[in-house]
Amino acid sequence: MQAVVIVSKNQDFTDVASQLIRKELGMDCHVVSDSSQAHQWPDALAITDENLPVRMQDIFNKIRSNMLKSDNKIMLGNWELSPRLKTLSHGQVSINLTDKEVQLLQCLKEAGTCGIGRDNLLKEVWGFAPGINTHTLETHIYRLRSKIKELVGNSLIIDAADGKYGLRYE
Repeated sequence: MQAVVIVSKNQDFTDVASQLIRKELGMDCHVVSDSSQAHQWPDALAITDENLPVRMQDIFNKIRSNMLKSDNKIMLGNWELSPRLKTLSHGQVSINLTDKEVQLLQCLKEAGTCGIGRDNLLKEVWGFAPGINTHTLETHIYRLRSKIKELVGNSLIIDAADGKYGLRYE
């Protein structure tokens, strides 16, 4: 997985940002005070504090957008998710995905067996505030389920139980 380098002399910003990036995204996070030190991690995404104050959600969105461009393939059971190509493959079968579908699958994978709540998915994928009245998530999940089922059946299931969404492999 790709790393993040935070370039800042603001200790409060770096403490909070690095903790949140590690906790929320599970990524390696390095802190340096000068941009010339960032060269130690050439493949890392650099985040600076030039535009403080900044919303952490904006930083998360920038990181996720950059991850979509990387070629880190993610295994979902027997399925292979390619964020850069925006495809979900199973054997010789491949499904084209939208950016939001890729982000949705990444969030579901990161949630693991615990699942992730509706409000959290809306926040992580679309940046929506908790409690918003929208059917965006349900619509995207319906379309994604349809794409998967149409091609190879139910070997990858997006499950909704106890108010949480998750992935189930069969």
